Amino acid sequence: MSGKGADASARAALGLALLGCPACAAKLSPLGEGDLSCTGCSAEYPVVAGVPILVVDPVGYMAEHRTSLLAALAELTDCSPVDVATVERWARRRPVTTQRFFDDDFTRDEEHAVTTPLVAEDAHFAAFVASAAATTPLDRLLELHGRPLGRTVEVGCGAGNASAALAASSDGLVMVDRSFRAVLIARERAEASPRPVVAAVMDAEQLALREGACETLVALHLVDVLADPLAFLEGALASLARRGTLLLSTPDPALGMPDGPADVLAQVAADAGFEVTGRADFVPWLRVHSPRELQVFFVQLLALVRPR
Repeated sequence: MSGKGADASARAALGLALLGCPACAAKLSPLGEGDLSCTGCSAEYPVVAGVPILVVDPVGYMAEHRTSLLAALAELTDCSPVDVATVERWARRRPVTTQRFFDDDFTRDEEHAVTTPLVAEDAHFAAFVASAAATTPLDRLLELHGRPLGRTVEVGCGAGNASAALAASSDGLVMVDRSFRAVLIARERAEASPRPVVAAVMDAEQLALREGACETLVALHLVDVLADPLAFLEGALASLARRGTLLLSTPDPALGMPDGPADVLAQVAADAGFEVTGRADFVPWLRVHSPRELQVFFVQLLALVRPR
């Protein structure tokens, strides 16, 4: 088998091992015209540019995002006639008049993997920025984890700022996001890894993952923006193997409660069934918007383990 053929085979094996039906978590199997079918409830899901669309209402997703899907294909892929036909075939199942955009909120640096130099003459501020940039929240989380990642799923991958590092450290990485455009960008960044990488569209609150299939889940700066963090945590627990780990970071551990305590997220995680095995707080996370605009967040990090 050629190198490319072996890579494709490894990606397919990783996807089939970890990805599941968002409705029932059962195994997926290939179907005609490149679609996937659930072996449990027989639901069908489209695959566009190698990206499975694993949401509870795939027809609605394809119809409402038809224009955005085609634009992302033209921008980030070879835009094959097969992929265009897949979008059109699924979008036709539900005529809609209002089109939706992908809810991407990347900064320029995050989307294009560049580092904008800041205009900062204060030496103390410049030293703080350099220190924060040198050791990221992901670096600290991996230190808290302290063991091999195994087969890993990155939930809310965004533009893939952490994806290449996770791909290099894991035994295979699945990058998931609600945005089709985001997972295309993230996949491109991670593809240089010698390990298989797979991208998929899914909802964090309804993870389309097989039960007990993953060794590690990573969700950076995500849980505080979800409408139902408990649903995400319960889905994450179900998808992890025994003693599997969920690595979390959030700038809002009170989960939106004004002046709420910093242990709210840890308590919700415990309610979902996790054990807290590692924690760090006030870890700086930087988002550069321009040479004169810098957002600084102080995030909480949690390493959460599924009990035996």
